[in-house]
Amino acid sequence: MDFVGKVVIVTGAAKGMGFGAAVKFANEGASVALVDNDAAILSTVEKNFLSSGKKVKAFPTDVSNAKDVEKMVAGVVAEFGALDVIANCAGIQTYGDAVETTEEIWDKTLDVNVKSMFLTAKYGVPHMRKRGGGAIVNISSVQSIGAQKQVVAYSTSKGAINALTRAMAMDFAVDKIRVNSVLPGSVDTPLLR
Repeated sequence: MDFVGKVVIVTGAAKGMGFGAAVKFANEGASVALVDNDAAILSTVEKNFLSSGKKVKAFPTDVSNAKDVEKMVAGVVAEFGALDVIANCAGIQTYGDAVETTEEIWDKTLDVNVKSMFLTAKYGVPHMRKRGGGAIVNISSVQSIGAQKQVVAYSTSKGAINALTRAMAMDFAVDKIRVNSVLPGSVDTPLLR
């Protein structure tokens, strides 16, 4: 695919699937907003992309925080002039059953894994509408439809991503914005290890 002239936000871009997505988009000619909460690793990733001639900019962001996401999206549009694609790859893995999982872990898991996708759409879709369309890809998991033991918050968050994706796909189809989720199995990433 050719992404020349397209502007893409990739969350979780410092490592794992987000990094892989950022590489692919950059190699296909997109201007890529590298979004992650790990500013140190993100800075290194940005330098490596720039040294190879790619059009990227790092945006250290807490994707679970509305003000951070709003500021990031505004920064992306100011930097690159538009927004065409959001690849929501940021996520965390947490463990425990419903008794062992603390409320803090539950909230953090849902905030990072689901709320972040709501927020990127909330602030990103208005810019996609101005472009006459776009695409949002949400990374879910096979655990959204078939869980293993000791992942109550994680599995719930991934199921919520599927529901969120369906709802947004219905809402934004009229704007020519496609919304899809990808449900990978285990992927050899730092998160899995």
